Amino acid sequence: MATRLVIVRHAHRDTFERSLDNGISEKGTKQVQDLVKDLEKGRLPKGSRFLTSPKARCRDTLEPLAMLCEKSVEVENRLDEQRDSESSRDFIKRLIEFSEALEGLNGVVYICSHGDVIPELTELLLSKSFALKKAEALQLEFKNGKWVTS
Repeated sequence: MATRLVIVRHAHRDTFERSLDNGISEKGTKQVQDLVKDLEKGRLPKGSRFLTSPKARCRDTLEPLAMLCEKSVEVENRLDEQRDSESSRDFIKRLIEFSEALEGLNGVVYICSHGDVIPELTELLLSKSFALKKAEALQLEFKNGKWVTS
């Protein structure tokens, strides 16, 4: 089975207290409902795995999609945003390790991450950087040994 990847940037974050690991806001909840509708109407494919950053806003974004596909969400620490204590080099190294692990997966894999991770990850996978808006999805396919947009 060919591997497809659906990269989702987390929905709008509850910013009441930015120092906390907040979940999504009311606006974010509406954005997630739009993603669910896209999945229900076939604009997004049914997922076989759901990998998320450990942050609550990412889990909150992906869980309704996973539930619709009767799957659970798996926390993937390599999808976390760059940590204050992490150098740029270590951050990129972490994303390289994750991108290499993707090649061994099969089916439709959803990942949910952050505005700093996604451009770097897409640069690694596609040699082109994509900066997604909140709750936006980008679909990729692994064809002939490389990732391409689908």
